[in-house]
Amino acid sequence: MSAVKFDEGRLMQVLVAPIVSEKATMVAEKSNAVTFKVLQNATKPEIKAAVELMFKVEVKSVSVVNTKGKTKQLAAKFKAMNLDHVLVIAEEVDENLYLASRNLVNVLVVEPRYADPVSLVHFKKVIVTKGAIDKLKEMFA
Repeated sequence: MSAVKFDEGRLMQVLVAPIVSEKATMVAEKSNAVTFKVLQNATKPEIKAAVELMFKVEVKSVSVVNTKGKTKQLAAKFKAMNLDHVLVIAEEVDENLYLASRNLVNVLVVEPRYADPVSLVHFKKVIVTKGAIDKLKEMFA
């Protein structure tokens, strides 16, 4: 276990969630490693101590990868489609879509249940995914 003492309350918050993806699963099988989303300001020693505390295992090493947001990519796609004042109605707004769109001016991304007439009139263009159309049909059937 770790020699350095950390606040146990802080350590319980360091690990935000496990990352469950095809790549993470391949890494786990290949190198006996587990992938977690952690707090942005967490240090490697804190991450190590948190894993050891929560899972009662010995951690050999910690690798950290900082990922960039997808806001620029989403903005570029909207610009390429000439969408500068747009309402996007998606079947499900996952965390990635929400994070990518939240800082874009004049862009609002909502699920069908939150689409309101004022927003529909306010925005110049509206994009509706096929899944969202199906949900809207269910709501108004």
